Amino acid sequence: MGTAETIEIFKNFLAERKLSFTRERQEILRVICGFNRTFGVEDICAALIAAKMPLAGSTVYRNIDLLRAAGIIESASFCSGDRKRNQFKRMNPRRRHYQLHCLDCETVKQIQSDELDRAILDICNKYDISPEGLVVKIEGRRRCKGCPHKTKSIKTG
Repeated sequence: MGTAETIEIFKNFLAERKLSFTRERQEILRVICGFNRTFGVEDICAALIAAKMPLAGSTVYRNIDLLRAAGIIESASFCSGDRKRNQFKRMNPRRRHYQLHCLDCETVKQIQSDELDRAILDICNKYDISPEGLVVKIEGRRRCKGCPHKTKSIKTG
């Protein structure tokens, strides 16, 4: 998703909620569009300081929630040693992906699934809800060749 399209999506999202596309929101979005990796609030704040536009962390956090609800970013939290870090990444609102986390070697595999997309849409329609965010994180033991902690396959009925 390009920067212009991302800005338009965010502007429309804010307008639907009668919120303004402020200079601060514009700068936060500009910084996020420049990342080609996962990032945290600290990364955003550092980039804003470098751009001579320092903002309080609380302002960035409040806007993170809006950006997630708008489908522009998603959580990509991970554990690093003993602490959990809140990380985010840009997303394509037209194509969802899901994460498989190996509990043994801590690798994360990104997958896309048309079946899961359809199932989630069916559930939302059944319960008459318009999703503003989605987190699907599957934790387990890997059964792949690359994982040093390979487990046996699970047989389904």
